[in-house]
Amino acid sequence: MDLGKRGLGILALLASTALLASGCSGGGGTNDAAAAGEDKTITWWHNSNNGEGKAYYEKVADDFEAAHEGVTVEVSAMQHEDMLTKLDAAFQSGDAPDVYMERGGGELAGHVEAGLTRDLSELATDEISMIGGNIAGWQVDGKTYALPYSVGLAGFWYNKALFKEAGISNPPQTMDEWMDAVKKLKAEGIDPVSVGAGDKW
Repeated sequence: MDLGKRGLGILALLASTALLASGCSGGGGTNDAAAAGEDKTITWWHNSNNGEGKAYYEKVADDFEAAHEGVTVEVSAMQHEDMLTKLDAAFQSGDAPDVYMERGGGELAGHVEAGLTRDLSELATDEISMIGGNIAGWQVDGKTYALPYSVGLAGFWYNKALFKEAGISNPPQTMDEWMDAVKKLKAEGIDPVSVGAGDKW
């Protein structure tokens, strides 16, 4: 998830699961909203639009509101590609959400390059330290622009018959072995890798 330029007071909402509902950071903090007699609304877009994921994020918003009197979190859950389309339009109109789901990679890099996201490196030093090396997926040029709620693993399947055809006896275990396998597969006219989607992430 990324903080938009206006979303400094919602850092706690972005923290990893173990740190949810921790104290806020940034300009004044949302805990000051009730004391100042102000009602503040935070807009949050994410792509967990059904089932347990949607219910979990609704609870996150409810818990945040309960911990920060005077703050309302407006949650919009949508399909990922739909969200990207709406985000592009929102960024162009200057009416982007305060917080939004970001998968990292090319999507994040493009938003950082356009100046649409906030550098969290100093605001979230404790969270970044706790996450460790896994934070790299949400960094650009060594700066952190998002904090993950969860980190998953991606699996690879391989075709034993095609590996045998290319002279590969065992699946690669290192990047060098992987690149060597790619060369062998290409030499036999075999596409070495395919993925199920063409999105930048």
